[in-house]
Amino acid sequence: MKKLLLSLPIILVLGVFTMGFTTKDEKAEQLIQASKAKFESLKDISANFKFAINNPRISTQPKPKEGWMRYKKGKGQFVFAFADQEIYCDGATQWIFLPEEGEFGEVTITHYDPELGENAEAIFKIYEGSAQPELKGEENIHGVNCYKIFLNINNDEADYNQAYVWINKSSKMLEKVDLIDRKKTTTTYELLNIKVDQGLGDKDFQFDKSKHPGVEVFDER
Repeated sequence: MKKLLLSLPIILVLGVFTMGFTTKDEKAEQLIQASKAKFESLKDISANFKFAINNPRISTQPKPKEGWMRYKKGKGQFVFAFADQEIYCDGATQWIFLPEEGEFGEVTITHYDPELGENAEAIFKIYEGSAQPELKGEENIHGVNCYKIFLNINNDEADYNQAYVWINKSSKMLEKVDLIDRKKTTTTYELLNIKVDQGLGDKDFQFDKSKHPGVEVFDER
C-alpha cells in the first residue's frame, strides 16, 4: 500500500483570532474581535475553499488546489476533501480515501488520531501570539464586500510574520487569508459558499463506502 502523506494545507484557514494585540488601530481590533465572537457562537461550519502558494524565488508556481471542508466543534469531527485525497473523522474513527489508487480507489481506516485532530483545531488558531492589525479599507472578494486588515505578527516561532485577512462586512466570517513568511512566500486561502449551524451529525463525518463500490479497504484499527 502506498505510504499516506497526510498533508492538510487547509488547517491554517478560517482564522479565529486568538492572539493578543498591541495596536492603536481600534477599528481593526474591533473587527477582528467581532469575527472571533461570531465564530465562537457557531456549532458547525462547512465551505468550499481554494488554496494557492506564490513563491517569488521560483519561476513556475505550484498549481492551486481546490476542495471542501466540514468541521464541528467539541468532538474532533472534521472532513477535508481534495481531488486526490479525502480525510474523514467522526471523533472516534478516521478514514483516508485515495480515489486515484487502484481501480476503484482505496481507503485506510484507523482509530482517531488526536494529533491530526489538533491540527484540525489549528484552523481556528492561526494567529497565536501578538499582532498589530491595521485596517486597509474595503475590498470585494468573490462578490462579497469585505474589510481588509493587515496583520504584523510579532511571534518569532510563527511560520508567518505578516498576513492579510478579509472579513465579510455582513456576516463577520473570514472570506480570505494571505499568509506571508519571512522569505516573502504568500500562501492564500479563500473560502466560498460558507454554511453554518447546519445540524451536522456523526454520519456527515464518516466515509460512506456505499458511494464507492469496489473500493479497496485497509482496516488498521
